[in-house]
Amino acid sequence: MKKGRWLAALLSVSLVFSAAVPTAWAASSDRTVQISSRDLDGPDPDGPTDGFWVGDRVTVTVAIEDGQEISERPVLESSDNIVLTAQEQVFSAGGRYRLEETITIDFKAAGANSYFRIVADKGLATEKVYEKAGLNVTAPAGEPTLSYRLPSHLKLGQALLAEGANVYDRFSIATIQNALYSDGQLYDYNRDTVAQSALFAYHHDAGGPGAKGHTSYIKDEISRAMHPGSVVLQAKTPSGSNFGAPYTVTVEEPKIETNAPQKIKLGSVFHFTTKLENTALSNEKVEDAKKKSAYDTDDFVGSHPLAFAPKVEILEGAELVTRSGGDYSNTLSSSETWSFTGLGTVKLKVQYATVLPQNIPEHCDCYSNPYTAEKIIEIEVTKETPITTVTNPDSGVSATGPIPAGCTVVADELTGGELYDAVKASVNTVSDQFQLLDICLLDGDQTVQPDGSIVVTLPVPDGFDGLLGVFRLEEDGTFTLLDSIDNEDGTLSFLTEHLSYYVIVNFDDSSSEEPPVPDQVTPSTPEPAPAPGQGDSPNTGDAGIIGVAALALLGGAAVLTLRKRAQ
Repeated sequence: MKKGRWLAALLSVSLVFSAAVPTAWAASSDRTVQISSRDLDGPDPDGPTDGFWVGDRVTVTVAIEDGQEISERPVLESSDNIVLTAQEQVFSAGGRYRLEETITIDFKAAGANSYFRIVADKGLATEKVYEKAGLNVTAPAGEPTLSYRLPSHLKLGQALLAEGANVYDRFSIATIQNALYSDGQLYDYNRDTVAQSALFAYHHDAGGPGAKGHTSYIKDEISRAMHPGSVVLQAKTPSGSNFGAPYTVTVEEPKIETNAPQKIKLGSVFHFTTKLENTALSNEKVEDAKKKSAYDTDDFVGSHPLAFAPKVEILEGAELVTRSGGDYSNTLSSSETWSFTGLGTVKLKVQYATVLPQNIPEHCDCYSNPYTAEKIIEIEVTKETPITTVTNPDSGVSATGPIPAGCTVVADELTGGELYDAVKASVNTVSDQFQLLDICLLDGDQTVQPDGSIVVTLPVPDGFDGLLGVFRLEEDGTFTLLDSIDNEDGTLSFLTEHLSYYVIVNFDDSSSEEPPVPDQVTPSTPEPAPAPGQGDSPNTGDAGIIGVAALALLGGAAVLTLRKRAQ
């Protein structure tokens, strides 16, 4: 057993003592003694409750007050594997002396039935003893392991304060299991870097590191995702070294969705709508959002509210549009009626700007750089494209519909190459007979798209005498089954809104009326469709015209998904 006592000095000192216990202490009738440990005492102590590990450290505070000078010191005792170290401070106020000593208990080695004891005012009737006996000090259960509780991907406006019952659950962004307990020696992270990213709002209530037993908590007051972007979190050991792998947190960019067409016909009346999507927010009234308070200490999750106000500004071509019936009262949507009265291009900017709440505190910079989502849109106002038919005499392919003047239709058959091989591998899962065509409209040497839905007619390939299916090969390698009809004159017609790669598949007579769709093409995929501005989007107002034209072209017959060829 080790025994020790502090030297009788009033200046600060830190020693491990080894001396005999005094036989008497100076008596005083009004002396008070308090011994406590925030690590080990109270209803919810922070220190280990499941046993001590080698390397743990806890603290005990001894406070002595007396009307006369205090010359005695507490006696420190422990088993050989535990070391007690004391520091002292002396205060005098109001005619009374006060001695306050902080004692650190270091668990240096493993050992069963270990103990430590602190004795104050030994020999007096008011003797105070603080003792922990029968301790089983063991090696750590394992290496420290880091896990983040903050999600790696967040939506704009997402509240991040957990609804836990205590400060650790409420504010924790990461935990370290199997961490040694040492009061004041805590894990942390690069909180300054994260704060400077301006991605988050902070509640300013209970940040900083903490620990409960052998679990260390990295805590911060992050309350809400306020701005899109990414930041890298890096945990730090108590000594300041990097701990664990970097962890990237991304606040996803919101998306402005509209129903604006790329082209529209002169004279069209259009109900223009916008939406702000990919957020964690709920649609509310803009005026209600403006009345909210920025900071509410009684509502962690509700603090730093985020909302947006929509706006649509015409940058170019305002003289081509008449606007009416605008509704911009909601935070995540807007609507307005537009009448297109002139030919040309309308360039507009859709914005969703952060609504600033009331009562923003001086210490809160969460709204100092408010985020605005923005999207630029161009709408080309054109004349009505007449329904015309263009035919390629070499291939026998024709196209009927709103086709730009001067265009020719081309259908090239692919019989080899990487794309052909990939399509063959996919189609062979449903049939061993197919034709791969690259069908396009050419205006000179430029590929263009029709101004709406068209009917394409082409000769049925030789030997295709079963059930015929027409599939469009999409950019992602999937197949789309199209409405088609097998005509009695040996041709095949199908309806499409844009031109790309097409696959004609011959199914045998036993095939069902709903043919199986081939597997997705991998790894090869079709070339991307022409860029916007080349007519790659259907026009508002064309559907009825093309529907009539399609029925006329097909002789009034119903358009079928699949039909057996006439014998």
